[in-house]
Amino acid sequence: MRISPVEIILKHPHSLMCPTDEYYANLATKLFNASRDTILGKVLGQYNRKELAINMAMYAEDIIAELGFWRSFVEQHQALYGKPLPFHEVTDYEADIPHSEDIQVLIWLMLTESDIEHSYNPISPSIQDLASIFLRIIDKAFDNGPENTVLADYIHHARFMDDYLNMRDMMDFMQSSCYLTHSNSDEYLEKEIKLSEDIFGSKCEEHNSFDPIYYTAKCNSVFSIKTGPLALYPKQWLSNLMRTNGQHAAAQRIDDIQYKPISYYHIEKYDDRAITIKDVDDNVFELDRSSFGDNIGNALANSKIYVGAAVCFDGVWSANGLSSWPNNEQPFNELKQRHQTDKQRYQKYDFNPIVKKFDGRQLFYFATPEDCNHFLVQLGFPDLQKTDELTDIDNVALFINPDTSNIAVIYNCAEAIRDVQNPYYNPDIAFEIASEVISETDYVSDELVHYLLRHNMLPDASFLDSDKYDGLRLMQDNIDFYARATRQNYY
Repeated sequence: MRISPVEIILKHPHSLMCPTDEYYANLATKLFNASRDTILGKVLGQYNRKELAINMAMYAEDIIAELGFWRSFVEQHQALYGKPLPFHEVTDYEADIPHSEDIQVLIWLMLTESDIEHSYNPISPSIQDLASIFLRIIDKAFDNGPENTVLADYIHHARFMDDYLNMRDMMDFMQSSCYLTHSNSDEYLEKEIKLSEDIFGSKCEEHNSFDPIYYTAKCNSVFSIKTGPLALYPKQWLSNLMRTNGQHAAAQRIDDIQYKPISYYHIEKYDDRAITIKDVDDNVFELDRSSFGDNIGNALANSKIYVGAAVCFDGVWSANGLSSWPNNEQPFNELKQRHQTDKQRYQKYDFNPIVKKFDGRQLFYFATPEDCNHFLVQLGFPDLQKTDELTDIDNVALFINPDTSNIAVIYNCAEAIRDVQNPYYNPDIAFEIASEVISETDYVSDELVHYLLRHNMLPDASFLDSDKYDGLRLMQDNIDFYARATRQNYY
């Protein structure tokens, strides 16, 4: 198989065509072929092996041209954890030259992305062997390969900061295409698409920017979805990249961006310059009328509602994606009523007295869902009972968060939670399932995971396909990074 220059171009911001694309396509092809007969090459399969080879070529392009993507990640990891890389202890580390440890991290990320339910050992012999093969090829490219000066100029001079649309496209690149910071799942974007479909009453027909619903979902996902191995918003990834490259003014402009999610907004007034709208919290702000084009007059004259999202860039509010101007105020009023009901709910579910009554406890354990429901009734919250029809439940853990008035109920996971109040904790079972409690996003909430990690309640979480002690130590030393990298938007 030969990887084409087009596949390299698609990994560039704005699909930028560069004179070096042919070289890096050939490099990716070499990397792809080199992995064919390796253990991990067979585990990954052809599609993921190809993606890994392209990512490796992009890593080489980044390092050779000093684009800053890898260096920015290293700086952020250092700030969070006091060391440049996850899983590896390195000394005299330089972020702008290739390292086997860098490549091992990137291989582990691809493995994790391809099988999120498996906690691969990030320093396994198979990863180290493939990294050694890749490093020999990348070292030669580092010594003799061409620098992508076109892309370096574009990034180092922040050419995309000339207007909001170009800057937003760059954030979309960080989320969708960047070899290092891209999202590990399409699930998050699908939820954004569903929200846009519901708001506008129209179906997404094609996953490309010519489809208005898909385009709108993409426009808003860059502000609503955390991505990459550090679970950051694209805005954060981009501003950190700018700081890494000395573009502090550009970074501040990105940091200052404000965002209002896709919703219903009430039109208060308008003139030739601005459209004043109000959200359900009665916050008022002005949209730049010129951002809607010259034909907005008729829509405004007959409308009472703005439907869409809004973004403030360089101090100016404008539309973000598709917008519409219905005359019917009912959707806004209904949304406002639901919002008020939610506020009342939070006031109703005041868990602070309960936490105080139980001496600060926020976790409670039960043998059955019925026992858990009975406890909620005793506390005075019968409407929080879980009514799911469940079988084969051995234990239940109930988490109460007084800060958000939320609860979380998880089943058959209490064995993993070390807590003096937990009669179901079993270190042998915990060793087998604790890493899944961290990475599983379907039934373990981000609030609960943060609580468990903050209180060191998953001390048995381990990488299972390794020596027990080494896998345990490696996981515990990098447990928060593991949570970020596997959960991403649900971190």
